[in-house]
Amino acid sequence: MHDTKTYENIIVFLMGFSGSGKLTIAEELIKHQHFKLADADTLHGPILRLANVDNYVPDEVWERVTPVRDAVLDTITNLSPSHFSFVFTYEMFNDYEYSIFLFNKIKNVVSIRESLFVPVRLICDEAELLSRVQNPERKKYYKTTDPERSKKQLENQSVFTSGLETEITINNTKLSAKQVVDKILQHIDQIMMR
Repeated sequence: MHDTKTYENIIVFLMGFSGSGKLTIAEELIKHQHFKLADADTLHGPILRLANVDNYVPDEVWERVTPVRDAVLDTITNLSPSHFSFVFTYEMFNDYEYSIFLFNKIKNVVSIRESLFVPVRLICDEAELLSRVQNPERKKYYKTTDPERSKKQLENQSVFTSGLETEITINNTKLSAKQVVDKILQHIDQIMMR
């Protein structure tokens, strides 16, 4: 049903641990008309790459990330055509100050654009997640490949919960990116029929 359908002025926010498939799913979702990618690399990558930052980001680097992130969000809010839809991706945790801050920033974009906002919590079994994290392809995107870091996060963190009615949680341990996108689009279709 949704293969030929167009999805206009929707903001999907893929949230999950490293290795949960956020970028892979986003790349599948942007195959649908009007969706544009605004992943973690779009928001922070240029500065983090140029500063050669891996796991620890010093304050002076974050200070330079802020105007880049804000310029991206401002462009989406004020310059992007109103029919464009966006897919944001970020490693989001409950009780983590920056997660709350970033979520509220994106929520503000949604409010100004009057978009449909669909937060998507991606969860994955530990063994599968740790296997995915170790994929050497991740290094091309300056992503962590450290299974110990991921294991510690799994023990101490949980994927961000927005509390919004439009939120969906998907366990993608055994699902392809296309199957996850199908679930997201079915969820959007249901919301739009309300």
